[in-house]
Amino acid sequence: MSETTFFFVIGHRRCGTTSINAFFNRNGIAGIHYDRGRLGHTMRMNLLQGAPPLAGYDHIYRAFANMEYCFDEGYFEGYRHYKELMEAYEDSKFILNTRDRENWIRSNVIHARRHCPNVEYAEFYRKEYGADDWEGISREWRWRWDEHHEKAQAEIPADRLLVFDIERDDPRLLSEFAGLPSDGARHYKRENPSLNGLGMAIARYTPLVVKRAVPKSVKWPVKRMLRRF
Repeated sequence: MSETTFFFVIGHRRCGTTSINAFFNRNGIAGIHYDRGRLGHTMRMNLLQGAPPLAGYDHIYRAFANMEYCFDEGYFEGYRHYKELMEAYEDSKFILNTRDRENWIRSNVIHARRHCPNVEYAEFYRKEYGADDWEGISREWRWRWDEHHEKAQAEIPADRLLVFDIERDDPRLLSEFAGLPSDGARHYKRENPSLNGLGMAIARYTPLVVKRAVPKSVKWPVKRMLRRF
């Protein structure tokens, strides 16, 4: 692995982007995740202006995940711009983080209902996709999922791409792909696991002010105890 190698996580959100970003940071490779939407916003503006996609970040970080940004006119999905990333960063590798598609759909819907109990989240996607309900939104998600997976695997050279299933694959694949020692895999942990039935009930009925008051040092171990898998 070269010290100038960039790593781009190009799977959908809710597919282990947080975990993979933490894996890189724990192994001494500076990574950034979402940055409250600023990462995706910067990437979108750079592309519009003809600048390197991650100018402003690429002198500090070498691993990038969740490059998304929601704005008035739509939703920017930076992971779909892997061609521009390949052209701008010759020494780059790509991780297509994936999972069972239907588990991903359920995770998206649960996340939306948990964090946005009003209709705003659903209304955004209804407007974006022209769908009438959650089933219509889910159909669009399935189509976009399949399209992105097929195109990415067809268009990114095999020696620069790792398809990593967060539900099944051994994290040693990440270490090998990143050119790290095999024991670097011990730094991969499920940071945001899907909750089981009890976990979802607790998350749904616990007041937001209580959730925010619980420190992460307590919250994450409890979430891991209540995860589905």
